Order: sequence, then structure tokens, then C-alpha cells
Amino acid sequence: MLFRAHIDPVFENGKITGARLSGGGDVAVLMNKAGLKSTDVVTAINGKPVTSLTTDTNFVDNLKNASNLQVTVLRDGKPATLTVSLH
Repeated sequence: MLFRAHIDPVFENGKITGARLSGGGDVAVLMNKAGLKSTDVVTAINGKPVTSLTTDTNFVDNLKNASNLQVTVLRDGKPATLTVSLH
């Protein structure tokens, strides 16, 4: 299934410190299932900080066999970690 998500980088002191996700339809359903809010800033995935919008190939390969994913977000100015089931 193809999801059309809009990813907006979040900058602090000129460097990317996270990303904000948005989109309608399937993206909104997926975000809701994952517990993500449109105001959340994703700062890390499985402990790896989001410092660019390019994706590390090895990181993606490791996710293919993962049963869940830990997403760290900044929500209302406070960090929160969400565990998302991939199956």
C-alpha cells in the first residue's frame, strides 16, 4: 500500500532535530493507529535521532524484520516514546 505523507523538517539552531508528519486518508489512519498526533515532532526512531530527511539503507533493512518500532516524539514540549506494532 502506498501512503502519501507530507514530512516537514523541524529545525533548531539551523539543524534538523526532527520531523512533523501529516497527510489525509491512509496516512491519517496510520498515524492514529501509531498514536501519533499531527502536532508531534518525531525526534528518533528506534533510538536513532532524526537528523536528516534521507533514510539510512541499513536502518531500513533492519526494520523489515522488526515486529515493532519505537518512535520518540516531542509532544507538548515533552519527550514521549511510542511503541508501534508493525504486524
